[in-house]
Amino acid sequence: PYPQQHIFPDILVTITGAESGWLALSQAAEIARRESSTLHGFHVAKSDSDEDHRHTMALLEEFAFRCESLGAEYTTSWTVGDPAREIIERARWNDLVVINQRRMHGRLAESPLGTIFQVVAEQSARPILAVPGTAVHVPERAVLAFDGSPKAQEALFVFRHILTCWNVRGLVITVDTGRSSRVTLEG
Repeated sequence: PYPQQHIFPDILVTITGAESGWLALSQAAEIARRESSTLHGFHVAKSDSDEDHRHTMALLEEFAFRCESLGAEYTTSWTVGDPAREIIERARWNDLVVINQRRMHGRLAESPLGTIFQVVAEQSARPILAVPGTAVHVPERAVLAFDGSPKAQEALFVFRHILTCWNVRGLVITVDTGRSSRVTLEG
């Protein structure tokens, strides 16, 4: 057949300092192993105060330590601003965005993906991985919800890559919207 190609050479990983964020980093490292990727840790600080600067530097050091422990290639960066806006802007220079699932007091928050995730998902031009659960998993299955829209066509391309290059099983769920067809899905 044809040589394996990688479509996620640069993975943006949001750094929050939350335990679920470190889980997202570990999951991103699992993807990076399959894709020969560089993980780009990115933190958005609340302000440029001395306290926030010390907190940010500690988070970046922890990210570096964890990446080295995982054997992952990495970079770190940070800025001050609105987290959703800054993530969307930074995502333009990456191939995948990894965001942790929010938890409050050990359980999922009311809005588990959070408003930052929702804004980023609606406005980012890059695929996004929300990392749920409490453990890192080696991907074995992939599910695609397909409606024939332009975004679904892009997702189908990523889905095919994952099935082919990662050797996982897949399932496509589709609803007849007039835009999807068996020819598209089988192509």
